[in-house]
Parts: sequence; C-alpha cells; structure tokens
Amino acid sequence: MRASRPPDRARAAGCVLRTLACCAAIAGLLPSLAAVAAAPAAGTPATPPAAFSGDWLVTRVAVDQADPQNWVFKPQDARLVDRVMTLDAHGRLSFNVTTEACDRVAWSAQPPARLSALVARTFPRGGGRKPPRLADFDLPVADTPLRPFVARCPAAGADAPARWGNAAWFAMLDDRHLGVAYDSDTVLVLERIAPGAPVRPSFDCARASGPAETAICASQALAGYDRSIANAYRQALARADAAARPRLEQAQHAWLATRAACGADERCLSDAMVDRLDLLVQQQ
Repeated sequence: MRASRPPDRARAAGCVLRTLACCAAIAGLLPSLAAVAAAPAAGTPATPPAAFSGDWLVTRVAVDQADPQNWVFKPQDARLVDRVMTLDAHGRLSFNVTTEACDRVAWSAQPPARLSALVARTFPRGGGRKPPRLADFDLPVADTPLRPFVARCPAAGADAPARWGNAAWFAMLDDRHLGVAYDSDTVLVLERIAPGAPVRPSFDCARASGPAETAICASQALAGYDRSIANAYRQALARADAAARPRLEQAQHAWLATRAACGADERCLSDAMVDRLDLLVQQQ
C-alpha cells in the first residue's frame, strides 16, 4: 500500500502531474528557413518526425523568477529534474512523473516562433503586468526560431485539462535538447538519452545489492528517481538540526527497507520512490 501524502499544494501538484502526463507529447523541429516558409497553419494535424522518438531526460526546470507567488514548481524542482519522457514510433507517450501513459497522441503543428515569443505568450502575468522575458526564466538557450507542436491525448476524454491542447508547446531547442511548456508556469529542458547510455543511479551499480538495486540499475527512469531522492535527502540532512537529524536518518533507513521489499517489481519501486521524493520535497 502506498503511503499517503500530506494534503497541501505540493500534493495537489502531484495529482495534476498524474492527470496531465497522459496528455503530454514530444515533438518539433528547429526548422530551416524553407521549412518555416512551408510550416502548416496553427492547429493543423501533424505527425512528429520519427527522429524524435526515443528517451529524454529532464535536465532543467525553469519558472518565471519574477513571479514566485504563482509557482507550482520551484526552479530545478526535484520532482521534475531527472524524470524520463519517452515517445515511441507509434505515438505512445510516457512521462515517469506518472505511471500512466498516452497510447496515441494527437499532434497539432503551430506557427514558427522565437522562444522568447513562446514564453511571453504561454505564461502571461496577471494584474496588467508586462509578459515575462526569456531572461526571467533563466533558460540557458539561444532565442532561436522554433517549430512548436501541441498535443492531445484522445483517450483522456472530455475532462482532460485543455491547456495541453491550447497552450502547451513542445519544440526542439537544438539537435539534442527538447523544450516543453509544462503545467501553468514551467518550462522543461530535456536532453536526449542516447541508445545504450549507461544507467547511473546514486550508487555504484557494480556493487548493487539485492533485486531492488539491480532493477534500478536496469532502468533510466528508476535511476533518475534514485538520484533525486539521494539529492533531496542530502539537502534535508544539511538543513536538519541536531535533534531532527536522527529522526531523518531513521526515516530514510526505514524507507530503504520498504524499497528493498519491492524486489524487482518496477511499479512497486516507482510508487515507493515517488512517495519518498514527495515527502522529502515537502520538508524543504
């Protein structure tokens, strides 16, 4: 049985993630001038290039740093950094922030636009304030023309959040990096995971002990969660006072035993790691 999460805003954000991820998709090309001229009109049904099938790792979580009162996620939020997004050649999309997936994404091509224009249009500020600039998101990428796509998950039904079809965009930033407008205030930068790339959790896989660690060493997605938990735990230890530190260490040891009890069951491991990471993030 999965542990319950504290009923606060972070928990609500986690629920949003699980609802939204089945609707998300990866697409886009950094076009040549000829491709820009031939780009279809907004909303034109389209198929993403086969070259963009594969696995992608979230390396950066960027939010409007001038608008912290509206943050759902923090800069480099541990719940999103090191997550894996996968798109296969048949249009199936999975994002391991959730255990759900979209089996067939419906793509829609958008007019070419510079990254700065996409950011300003996608993340308006309230109160009549000026729209955000690219610098407000602290994105380490050039302000180049992009070919954005949006996507829907038809299987999600009428209750699926509309912003995935109307506002969110997916576009290649260069030949190795994908940009995604995620949720209401967040831009993700993802890096392609090369086929056959080594799996690197927080521990040495050559010394993996037991079925759980062996399974983690065989999965980019589980290894990413392992790194996130290790980082969040180190940060929690650094903040803890002398009285809180023993309790924190005891809780971590108890959780490691829970993880080990999953054995090689990837679903069990994923659930346990999501719960532990959520708890550590909420203690920040």
